[in-house]
Amino acid sequence: MDDKYGDLIIFDVSPKEHQGFSKKVCEILGVKLGDCEVKKFKDGESDIEINDSVRGKNVFVFQSYVPPIGERKYELELFMDAAGVGGCANRINVVMPYLFGQRGERQTRARQPVPAGVVAKDLMGQASSVLTIDVHTKGIQTVYNVLGIRFEHLEFSYVATNIIMQRLKENTDVVIGTVDVGGAKRARHLRDTIARAYELKGEQLILPLAVGNKYRPKANLAEVQDISGDVKDKDVFIIDDIGDTLGSLYNSVKAYKEKGAKRVYAILCHPVLSEGSEEKLKLLFDENLLENLYLGNTVPLKSFVKNYSKIKIIPLEPFIAEAIKRIHSDISISGLHEYENIMDIYDGDLNIS
Repeated sequence: MDDKYGDLIIFDVSPKEHQGFSKKVCEILGVKLGDCEVKKFKDGESDIEINDSVRGKNVFVFQSYVPPIGERKYELELFMDAAGVGGCANRINVVMPYLFGQRGERQTRARQPVPAGVVAKDLMGQASSVLTIDVHTKGIQTVYNVLGIRFEHLEFSYVATNIIMQRLKENTDVVIGTVDVGGAKRARHLRDTIARAYELKGEQLILPLAVGNKYRPKANLAEVQDISGDVKDKDVFIIDDIGDTLGSLYNSVKAYKEKGAKRVYAILCHPVLSEGSEEKLKLLFDENLLENLYLGNTVPLKSFVKNYSKIKIIPLEPFIAEAIKRIHSDISISGLHEYENIMDIYDGDLNIS
């Protein structure tokens, strides 16, 4: 391992074909990805072999959100045991750009599990910290903190701000939109970040908000019934965290267009893109509803994404790399909650592809 960062060592227990994110992070930091191997017995049981010494090291381990999720979680647990108990690592820091179990941090009905708590308990006792981007709800941080796991959370909105800032150079008739009421806080945060960025330039701009009113009759099925806010002849930027089946996105984009929006763009952090999403993408572009869809790369991208030139990928590896550098050196990451510092990481250009 390169000694640039002393006792830092980075591993990835994701399937080999999905380790591009961690390899890019290592490239940015100027270190090599640690050598470990996930092995499978004929009966399907997993085993972990770590081929680099981790004794006394500050270990960062990546795990990707790739089905089957239960298997990925088990492999991560095996690695932590091998590195901590077997390898005498000093600290183990788990890096999950898309946090497992994040859509369930509390009970909403009787006899319901709390997935965020289940995942956190599985990490307890081995993981010193968890590093992730844009969790579904901030309450998850409390779940981890109560269990003694430091929760390092990066806000995607600071990256998304730059996309809208570029559009504002051409047109300030812009509205920030949401697919539902639950996204209003995220939209307000994005609006406030843009306002602060303008203040730093000695200018003032407070963008209006529009909120989708959504009804969800059952899981993975949503109907947007109405839009609150004036979007007529405006460019609307919809901001959301998770793109799953894209049903909510399709319905909301259609509703914004029916309300008179001139152009609609969407920015999603986590491209889960499960069954049904490809069909919705086709409709969004074939019906000329969506100008561009911006996706973070926290989840390995499905192959069909490459079929659409209007889908733009936001590279989040520099964001994670800077956080790892700071966490390893025991430097506060609060500076990563400021737009201008994020742009410094990217040298002013997100390099969206």
